[in-house]
Amino acid sequence: MAWSGFQNLAGKALSLIIFLLLARNLTPEEFGVVAMAAVFISFVQLFLRVGLSEALIQRKDLTDDYLDTAFWFLFGLGCSLAILVWLTSSYAASVLGYPNFNLVLNWLALSIVFLSLSRVHEAILRRRFRYKNLALRTLLATSISGSAAVIAAFNGAGIWALVLYQVAETLVGLVVLWLSSQWRPGFQASRKCLSDLFSFGKNVMGVQFLHFVNQDANRFLIGYFLGPVALGFYTVANRMVVTATLVVAKSFLDVLFSTFSRIQDDVKRSANAFLSVAKKASLITLPVFVYLAAGGEQLIEIVFGEKWIGSSTTFQVLALAGAAQSITIFHEPVFKALGKPEYSLRVSLLQNGFGLLLALLFVQFGIVAVAWAMLIKSVVVMPLSFSYVKKLLSLTSDTLWRQYQAAVLAASCLSLVMLWGETMNEDGSVVVFCLLSIASFFTYLFVVCLVDRSVVMEMIRVVRDLFASRRSVS
Repeated sequence: MAWSGFQNLAGKALSLIIFLLLARNLTPEEFGVVAMAAVFISFVQLFLRVGLSEALIQRKDLTDDYLDTAFWFLFGLGCSLAILVWLTSSYAASVLGYPNFNLVLNWLALSIVFLSLSRVHEAILRRRFRYKNLALRTLLATSISGSAAVIAAFNGAGIWALVLYQVAETLVGLVVLWLSSQWRPGFQASRKCLSDLFSFGKNVMGVQFLHFVNQDANRFLIGYFLGPVALGFYTVANRMVVTATLVVAKSFLDVLFSTFSRIQDDVKRSANAFLSVAKKASLITLPVFVYLAAGGEQLIEIVFGEKWIGSSTTFQVLALAGAAQSITIFHEPVFKALGKPEYSLRVSLLQNGFGLLLALLFVQFGIVAVAWAMLIKSVVVMPLSFSYVKKLLSLTSDTLWRQYQAAVLAASCLSLVMLWGETMNEDGSVVVFCLLSIASFFTYLFVVCLVDRSVVMEMIRVVRDLFASRRSVS
């Protein structure tokens, strides 16, 4: 988890810096055009996420014939999907009327082929807990592609700097993954292996499709009905929240699936592990999103500049949605690892079906209304998700609540401090805002210690033991 955390924290921090530099040199319309093209590419890439990688990780006994089958199937599928994008890009451009849209789509389609060549190698590294190599992949891919994109943007490349960033990132990531893994594809593919992998992966495919609806359907609706400028504002706001989610939560998500897959036959051990993760993860994730929601308006102005202030309210509402999602985001890898991916599918069906309906109804009122649709659907899905956790791990509602109460109470106090301080900081001083931020997080830590001092001591012991084990290995 330490390597996974380093990967996400360093990778996403670097990505955010690059995104900031690009945002200061490009316009909301240019961001909107590439964001709409990315929606199309994300939809096509869904068919590469058919659950084969997850099935490879989850299998108890993994042989080369399964790896070969998954590799050649995904590569053939990736090439076919890229060709489909090239054939339909002109029609999509004529429907939307965005400038250079077909050319942007054609270049971004290369990332589909690169992704298809990397899925099996990534699954092998995750299965073997080689997160150090995955961290190296992320850092190299982000730094090399980001540097090239920033240089291009400063030299007047405009929209093509964003295209370069996305295509180069997948290409560099592919090269690093192949160099990090000794496995190379053979020719032992079989129909039986593909059938076995699909028997697990079909439900994962459904969840991935619904994740697309969750993240990208809103962007499509905004781009189609409100235009590229509104989509550019929404993209910046959503990117900040998604980055925060990946930084604070993905470290847990990556490791949880691999870990729970190993202990899937021991329900009691799985239950104890889940309760431990739920408490510690909520203490880390919840205050981050509450802080972003409370101080979002000034954060957007400080980080991106005044031209992006139109995304601040949207960002605050999306941060609240992120806070709600942070409580249930760890359920999905547990469902999949314990052989119940259909639970994730049902939860996603409720969340994204209801969310899409709300987005269709709210989009006419602007991007802030779409953000409220995201928040409402995140709250509505929580009871169903927790009911499956209780059923799968034989837990009670009271036991679950005790894991979250310290984080919820402390985060509420953090928000009160931030909101009170902002009323006193009418001139928008950056120094005052930074001092207020520090005070709010100290308040959070103080309240956590009052409510549940034991978990703080436990997390300190975990960090101490981690460094002790690293020294002993050295």
